[in-house]
Amino acid sequence: MEIKILSNYLTLSKATSELIVHYINKNPKALICLASGHTPLGVFEELRLALQSKKIDLSECRFLSLDEWVGIDPSDSGSCLSMLQKDCFGPLGIKKIRLNSSTYLLPI
Repeated sequence: MEIKILSNYLTLSKATSELIVHYINKNPKALICLASGHTPLGVFEELRLALQSKKIDLSECRFLSLDEWVGIDPSDSGSCLSMLQKDCFGPLGIKKIRLNSSTYLLPI
């Protein structure tokens, strides 16, 4: 494992996005597990920019929500899946069929 110390949030977001882009380009059918919340917002924006500039194709990837609150409906605005939909899946144009979660259990 390589540990990197980066100078700021933007640099961290870009570096993380580059790792994800590189991985997906090598593995177009990758299963990508994403956390919700405010921390990954910069990464999601960098992924959106990579998609916009055609550096990445997400059409065959599957996505998994790392976290969720027990007992909260995924459509509730406070749910982790709802946050991911608003902050990541929506802006990246990821369709519901590409999501694997406790709500959308799809075979890989």
